[in-house]
Amino acid sequence: MPNFSMRGSEPFAPPLPERVRSEGYVLLATEHRKYYEMACNLARSIRFQDPSRPIALICDESLVTDDRIARFDRIVLLPRRDRFVGVLNKLRLFEVSPFERSLFVDGDCLMMRSSVSPYWQSFTGGCNTLGQKLTEGQWKGLDIRTITREIGTDYLVKMNAGVIFFDRSPLSEHMFEYMIDLFGHKAAKVSTIHQNRPGQYSMEPILGAAMARFGVEPMSLQPRAGSLMVSTLDARHIRASLQRGVVYLEKPHWRTRLRINVPGTALWTAHAPIFLHFIGLKPRPLYESLVTELAATG
Repeated sequence: MPNFSMRGSEPFAPPLPERVRSEGYVLLATEHRKYYEMACNLARSIRFQDPSRPIALICDESLVTDDRIARFDRIVLLPRRDRFVGVLNKLRLFEVSPFERSLFVDGDCLMMRSSVSPYWQSFTGGCNTLGQKLTEGQWKGLDIRTITREIGTDYLVKMNAGVIFFDRSPLSEHMFEYMIDLFGHKAAKVSTIHQNRPGQYSMEPILGAAMARFGVEPMSLQPRAGSLMVSTLDARHIRASLQRGVVYLEKPHWRTRLRINVPGTALWTAHAPIFLHFIGLKPRPLYESLVTELAATG
């Protein structure tokens, strides 16, 4: 049975085994029951692909109501805090993760391949993910140069924050403190509203600003492992089956900024990702078929 704790009362919780203290996956489910259901599906896929590493669920107390808690090695109850809604709770991961080295994964992902260890090995510390440095242009409707002037850097790191590595180092602590400060004082200047939900700013530009501010180099693709995470957004020819060990999709890639608005210039890149990120749970039939496959694994 998993341990229950809030960060403030954790000294009174049973001590974690060594394997749980070292490195593990962190999942987040707040506010709505559907996010807990998705986290359970993701946890089952992680168990199937990487049974050696433990899984922690960070969630509201109201969401943990049945025996599916047994899918997690650790459950940490997240106290509500004003203004921290939805994805913004990612800014609180440092204060609640029970692991020394953590990999946060969005709940609308499923783990499709087991070749994740090269990424764990390449992670050297701080708060990091795969990304690229941008010195100009637009991202999420934001002007890159405006943000870099605001935070005093030469660039911003662009990424998808569906997966984020972080550890319990002073560097990570300072980065999370900086991100919370940015959100508290400059959210409207360095980020944009997420999913048209008032008060819920996108976490990605905030993380990109912190990585630039602290000089954290974005992680690199590990060729022998394949893509760490790829979303289904704008993808084509998506094929995935856990039983057959298949995952494949093609994503559009634009070679230059100047060609973005020119019809017919999209090039397609093939991916076989470790984590398949179902944006909006689309395509829904594929997501549900994979969940059915996972249920059959026991």
